[in-house]
Amino acid sequence: MVDYTYSDDGMPIPKHSGAFANPFVSEEDVTNIFDIREDGFDVTLSLANGKISWVSVSGNKGVRSKGLFKKKKGVAEEVLPLEDILGVKIKRRKTPGHHEGEGMCQGFTIYAYQVFGPNNLKERIIELEHPSEKICKEYCEKITDYLDAIKERPKSMKLYIQSHAGPHNSSNIYKQKIQHLFEAANLIVDSTEIQHNEYVKQEMIHLEVDQYDCICCVGGDGTVSKVTTALLNKIQASKHIDLKNGLTPARCHIPLGIIPTGTTNQAAKSVLGQLDPVSAAINIILGRTAAVDVISIFHKDKFLQWGFICQYGFAGNVLKLAKKYNRVGLGSKGLDAAVVKALSKSKFRCDVCVPIDASKQDDNTSDVVEECIVQPFNSSNNSNDFNSLSDTEQLSEEVLEDNPWKASKGSYYHVGLYSIPGNCEVAPEGLSKFTHLSDGAMELVLVKDCSRRDFIRYLKRHGNHKNQFDFPFVEIHRVKDVRFKPRYPMGWNYNDTTYNEVEDRMKSIEHRMSVQGVKSGDAFIIDGENGSIHTPSPRRADSVEDLDDLDDTDEDDEIDDVSPPGSCTGSGNKNNNIYKRKDNVLVNSAPQDQRLVGMQYRQTFADEERWRRKKKVLKKEEKKRIKEESKIQTVWNIDNEICDDTLLSFRVHHGLLSVYGVGLSPDTVFINSPLSCLPLIN
Repeated sequence: MVDYTYSDDGMPIPKHSGAFANPFVSEEDVTNIFDIREDGFDVTLSLANGKISWVSVSGNKGVRSKGLFKKKKGVAEEVLPLEDILGVKIKRRKTPGHHEGEGMCQGFTIYAYQVFGPNNLKERIIELEHPSEKICKEYCEKITDYLDAIKERPKSMKLYIQSHAGPHNSSNIYKQKIQHLFEAANLIVDSTEIQHNEYVKQEMIHLEVDQYDCICCVGGDGTVSKVTTALLNKIQASKHIDLKNGLTPARCHIPLGIIPTGTTNQAAKSVLGQLDPVSAAINIILGRTAAVDVISIFHKDKFLQWGFICQYGFAGNVLKLAKKYNRVGLGSKGLDAAVVKALSKSKFRCDVCVPIDASKQDDNTSDVVEECIVQPFNSSNNSNDFNSLSDTEQLSEEVLEDNPWKASKGSYYHVGLYSIPGNCEVAPEGLSKFTHLSDGAMELVLVKDCSRRDFIRYLKRHGNHKNQFDFPFVEIHRVKDVRFKPRYPMGWNYNDTTYNEVEDRMKSIEHRMSVQGVKSGDAFIIDGENGSIHTPSPRRADSVEDLDDLDDTDEDDEIDDVSPPGSCTGSGNKNNNIYKRKDNVLVNSAPQDQRLVGMQYRQTFADEERWRRKKKVLKKEEKKRIKEESKIQTVWNIDNEICDDTLLSFRVHHGLLSVYGVGLSPDTVFINSPLSCLPLIN
């Protein structure tokens, strides 16, 4: 089977042998007799040719014995490239009282791998028996020196284990299937169990990442998202790059390894092609990496996190309901129940904005010089030109001063942003099958207003070989920047009893002050027409005679404007119930806001009954508000983690992160696996 690697735009390229610069060209071959499967073989180690081979001494292919317990068929000759070896270890007889590395030598063990179909790597153990410890050490040392000369292979690793991921068996999987492979490869592992959600973020701040060759995690999509965010934030901090909207991040030079053990593993399957922890560990040991695009996510110019897959609408409802049903003990049936319940939700109105001229955007990742040219896969649904967003019925141009944007306003069942395909159990070919791992763009999928029957047809196509985007109500665009804003219906009236006009006004003033650089202790003037803030210029006397003109009238006016509580005087204060304290804080002293307590006033039974009824009305209004908001908006599903912030902006960064894996093989065979609940829904 041909071994593949992948270019920066995600296209498969056959891997050529001999790319490794062999420093052992002048080394002589070593040959000795070893026993393999109870048969004698001449084992030849050739560092110059980069291989180890063994030939049967008897010259035959072995004899198959008769009977119930049959021996395996022997092998006359076999050649194993040294690059396919994971590690070697001396085999010793274990006796009571002996520690690790003690005991009589019986030979040495070669840990290698073999390919079992596309994307599937299995561990292969070859035991070569010989009583001489000197000869076995010679073979082990020579093979180890050859493997250490391969620069792509990591020598040290920082490993984060999420013991609560999936069925809570991540620690057992690592100890039983992965740990002995890392030990055989002489890989120094510093393992840590994740204690809480902020554990990785807090530890990565004080971690010296340059001491490790790679950062790995054992868990699902949630663990991958947290480790990715913490790692990229650490790299940007070391390069003194501020995490602000429109940033150009520095490329991460430390690869990320993923060992999938979680409930959802879309990131791991998109890069590895399958969910086998052993195959993931073998890719890490071999040092096979692929560049992956990463999305930066901001909320109102505040950085939130890095991500790979962001979904709003149907996917957000499914995730929220699935977590709710898992808490009540539905288990594996929680997903089906969440899908059925989410289908009963209505459409969501929102604005999706993209730049008008995306072709003129510069690459937004440093250390990238090549230009990404991406051709559309399907001319009817895919687009590399944003002129396809020129539908006059639903689109309107929103021209800004610095960068023009075009907004798509309407009702949508689903909005998705994908920098990776998102292969998973319900979508074997991917949630967005045309997305590449590293092409400098992300796929924007918009599922517009349609009937529920058509939307179910769209969902069913994720589980088979048909194109789920081949519908008139589905749009797919290749973009680099996206702004998202939910829209609220004009007819929804809600009496917000917690609203305070003074506090809302002061918050807006403080926000403008922070933007314009005005400190809280400085004096400022608010323009009533446009609401702008500016600091007053101090009055200055040009001559000695002008000093007489500068009297204290202005100061008196300022003092009169700041009226005491309850005062009705004040030359410039329109609301007499508002006054300013000495610490420049506005206070509302309206009589209706004051409540008499203590000896001044004691509530009667009528007042207590009135207050009890008011609390009951407030409780009903709060329930109504929550119910109405759940109908008109939902949450973001970012790497299968809930994000309550809805007003978000996204930007993709080309090849920002290197992940251990080579992507899906072109020979991959996809098996249809639709949701079990969809065929039952009409």
